[in-house]
Amino acid sequence: MRFKMTESEGMYSFDSEVRNDLGDGNTDTTLVRGSFSPDGRVQKLETEETKINPKQKWTFRASAVAQAGQVKVSRDINGVKEDRTFAVEEGVLLNDIAECVRTVLVGAGRGSYLLKSLSPFSEEWSIEMIDVGGLETLEVDGRTRECILVQAYVGRRKNMTYYYAPDRSILRVGGPKDLFSVRATTKEDAQK
Repeated sequence: MRFKMTESEGMYSFDSEVRNDLGDGNTDTTLVRGSFSPDGRVQKLETEETKINPKQKWTFRASAVAQAGQVKVSRDINGVKEDRTFAVEEGVLLNDIAECVRTVLVGAGRGSYLLKSLSPFSEEWSIEMIDVGGLETLEVDGRTRECILVQAYVGRRKNMTYYYAPDRSILRVGGPKDLFSVRATTKEDAQK
């Protein structure tokens, strides 16, 4: 996983890449680039997800712009293209921008928060409930360390656990029994 976020001229920009090798020739790669204003009134997002297995390859692309209560989306789902424009309520965040906002909520302190998020592959937004705990000393990846535990829920099916360091950097994504974890490292060490 690679994530970079910068601030320039009153806008935040980010770039992320997640590669999963699922074994036996099965891979899943997601690339996302986006930008947004601090108040969320201007949002831009480009995403591409590629799924490969030994028999087939699927590519899903989307670009979205959310501004002034309107979302304009261009989708390419494995070669099937579609352009749509539709209205959304104020405060709806494109889902990858909501990921960035979650870190801000960790800095806001202990409590429960709600985010309205929208996938660029859908026209219906959903509610994400985020429970932010206080600073605790927990065992994370075999080490005892100070961290903030965050539980995020989207509907009844998608629950995620995040462990944040006191500086709001992600220590781990996934609960203690999950195999997927994110750790801070250099690009060279990650590619070994």
